[in-house]
Amino acid sequence: DDVVGEVCVDIFQFSLRVVPQVRNFLVMMQGNDLARYFDQYDAQGTGRLSAEQCLEIGRALKLDVKILRDVLDTRSRSSKKDKGVKRIGIDEFHRVVVKCKEQVERAVRQCERKIKEDTKTSDLVFNEFRQDIVGLHDLFSSLDEDNSGSLDSKEITQIMNEFGLMPRTAKERDEVQQILIEADVDGNGELSFEEFLFLVKRIRNHHKDLATERAKISFRKYDKDGS
Repeated sequence: DDVVGEVCVDIFQFSLRVVPQVRNFLVMMQGNDLARYFDQYDAQGTGRLSAEQCLEIGRALKLDVKILRDVLDTRSRSSKKDKGVKRIGIDEFHRVVVKCKEQVERAVRQCERKIKEDTKTSDLVFNEFRQDIVGLHDLFSSLDEDNSGSLDSKEITQIMNEFGLMPRTAKERDEVQQILIEADVDGNGELSFEEFLFLVKRIRNHHKDLATERAKISFRKYDKDGS
């Protein structure tokens, strides 16, 4: 039976297009979540929490707990030196969280720069994919089974399978072949990391085109009078 309003989500498209938007929304929401969790843990209403309670909140907020612990330990050593209080108020905890995020951001930026240098990715391509480049490099490395720094035909086939692009018809086979030809810029039959990024872009566009076509077909299906 036909189901009106059915939504199909491609996991690859979701990870590359939806996740970054959700991430920005979550950053905005975390400030509210922090206050809510703080109140929940502050059962006695003292306005202060222990470092362990702050770590639990950090886990709930999906923060990097290792970095958060380091920041809290630095704060604790400073408090002992200044003979200050060991428990943490919400304003100070908010500053700790901000500092934690800043350190994570610096670590990510350092990782991005290292990937750029190691893979000799051009400035243009790097800037285009910077938001996703760490995750995409992890994916590339997981597919590069022989650690050669490039993907051979077997590994490329695995990519196409992972992305649900294994052809089932002659038309699909031609489309996939064209995508691979365009991605393999130097024509050596292998994909460097930069060529892999170009492949990602082509796959992304391919999924977008398919989604548009499906939407048009669905619209025409229900637009019985062609209005």
